[in-house]
Amino acid sequence: MVTFDPYIHIGETDTTVVADVFMSAAGTEDTLLVNIFRQTDITYDYLDNVHMVMNGFSVYWDPAALASRLAFPLLQYSSVRGELASNFVEITDTDISHSGWLSDAMLQNTPTYPGNAIGISYPTISAAPDTSLLLVVWSQPRYVNGQLDMAQGYILNDIWASTSRDLGDNWTAPVKIVDEPGLSVSFPTLAKPLQPTGTPGEYEYHLMYLEDHVPGLWIGTTPENGPGLAQWVYMRNTFSITGIVGIEDEDVISARSFELNQNYPNPFNPSTRIEFALNERSRVTLTVYNMLGQEVATLVDEIKSAGSHYVIWNASDVASGIYFYKFSTGDHTLTKKMVFLK
Repeated sequence: MVTFDPYIHIGETDTTVVADVFMSAAGTEDTLLVNIFRQTDITYDYLDNVHMVMNGFSVYWDPAALASRLAFPLLQYSSVRGELASNFVEITDTDISHSGWLSDAMLQNTPTYPGNAIGISYPTISAAPDTSLLLVVWSQPRYVNGQLDMAQGYILNDIWASTSRDLGDNWTAPVKIVDEPGLSVSFPTLAKPLQPTGTPGEYEYHLMYLEDHVPGLWIGTTPENGPGLAQWVYMRNTFSITGIVGIEDEDVISARSFELNQNYPNPFNPSTRIEFALNERSRVTLTVYNMLGQEVATLVDEIKSAGSHYVIWNASDVASGIYFYKFSTGDHTLTKKMVFLK
């Protein structure tokens, strides 16, 4: 929990919510400065309780460095816990939200973050219509091998998620759900509410996010840098009430009974290989869809034995673009994206 005693400060260009005292889970006493550029989101649960998430952009004193530092905790408020005072819970890991590398990057004289994606930013929240389950998704700077991943002078972002089974009192460890090497992904937006799949304890979420192929250029264009190249991506996936499955370090999405690998090569022309593995003999389907959600190919629809399998898709009869391959076995489904470039 944190202490939150807000008042409103009117600046020259924006409105900022400031907290007198903010005792973070990292053990620091922070001054909270909440940016207004769509850094908050709100939803209602099945009991009509209000749940809000926000980018807790804040400043704290680091006695070791003898300097002020920025922090970016992702905070969740629930009306179940009463009034605003003393009822915010941090969802993110304090090792990230209060890290020196993130503070240093945001304090540079020349902004390196795209738009207003300041630190851990743009949270979005959705609730189950029949249980106390909450899902929160946000964008977060990509930190690889001890350094920020950058392109075109801008920090690249990934999209992360966490779930709560008790209306926000406790949250699962954050997991990465969107990772696009060389690209920046941001502005995630969840549909509300979460959709039950019909399997007890399992839900489907619908997510939109911005995929920026020339990081930073979607802020604005000039004759010097030319037009940007960004597009909105729709993502649909299922998860269990026990937690959402993320992208692992080896870029393999794991489920309880199967694995689905990223296609290779990607981008490809005109053929690509898709690998999957089963822990037990199962009926599986592997279907390809275009950006409109239209089915363009069924690659597998049969019973497969336990073990590793692969299929080759030749896309010479379809147009260049982004496609999604959906892998299903029993009650579980996984979807990944691939890019066909002629």
